[in-house]
Amino acid sequence: MTQVAAKISEYLQKFEADPKINVKRDGGTISPYWQSGAYQAGRFVGVIYVRFQGSFTLKRDEAEKYLAWLEAGNVGKHLQVKP
Repeated sequence: MTQVAAKISEYLQKFEADPKINVKRDGGTISPYWQSGAYQAGRFVGVIYVRFQGSFTLKRDEAEKYLAWLEAGNVGKHLQVKP
């Protein structure tokens, strides 16, 4: 799980650094990615998109599916992965 979390974290940090991806929506003040990353949380992976908004906890299969989706060239959050 540590490796899965580390790879997801790499993608999220790339999204955060890319001004074409990390665009504030509708003239807002919050970017979709800010101090983003992922970490192992026991048998789960914690995913943070905006640090002060908290994290999401993904089960192993959800984390692996999200990582595969990212590796396929997709950009976005785990909620965008089709079931």
